[in-house]
Amino acid sequence: MNTYLTKKHLAPALAMVCVTPFAMQNAQAAATFNSYATVTYTINSITNLTNPSNPLELDILGTFGLHQDEVEHFEIAGDDGSATLSLVDQGPTALFSPAPISYSRTFGLNGSTNTGGDITASYLALFDLDFLNNSATDNYNVDFTLSYSLSAAAAGDAAISDVAIDYGTFGDATFNGPAFSGADSVSTNWEELSPAQLSYSQNFNFDLAAEGYTGLSVSARIFGYADQPAAVPVPSALWLFASGLLAIPGIKKSKKSA
Repeated sequence: MNTYLTKKHLAPALAMVCVTPFAMQNAQAAATFNSYATVTYTINSITNLTNPSNPLELDILGTFGLHQDEVEHFEIAGDDGSATLSLVDQGPTALFSPAPISYSRTFGLNGSTNTGGDITASYLALFDLDFLNNSATDNYNVDFTLSYSLSAAAAGDAAISDVAIDYGTFGDATFNGPAFSGADSVSTNWEELSPAQLSYSQNFNFDLAAEGYTGLSVSARIFGYADQPAAVPVPSALWLFASGLLAIPGIKKSKKSA
């Protein structure tokens, strides 16, 4: 064996043999997902189409809540896993004129699991905006913008996260131009190095008749899964091999001295 090669490369090799098992175990420390959906309604203007001089008789309520359907609202933890929500159910929030008026909420779902654990979580959140025309004679025009930002991130040995959003309306509104209807989504997994992100904004306009009612509804479903297998024990043969390598310099030195 070449003495130079032995002295130059044996120590680094031994270090790699000894350190690698610990590095492999540390790399399996946790699997995580971290996702959110921010939804913003901005009411740009409200116009009385019948009598502009009359005060507005319009109630506007913003509401955020978690859907309680068991199919869309669940959490399954394994031996060592947990999930947390950034928002819980909130009651109606009264929004007052004059415009512009903004109603914004961010709903996030985070989950993690350590070695040997797993977690599966899914929640459906509703972002609603309701309009009630209390006037018996006046018709109103409402111009507003829907904006949303979605982000999904996952990291670890095996993790997945996705955010799906859709929106629609119900009630008496007559839309001018684009209908309030659409869907979008982002998804990612542990193989991707950066979060999947999406931002969107669109303007809408509708008329609301006297004593009419309409509701705008945006639903955001966040799903997350993380699984971190138990660390594989270091085989005893590897330790025997490493100890044998460590003994080589001593053997060579003993022979040289003899």
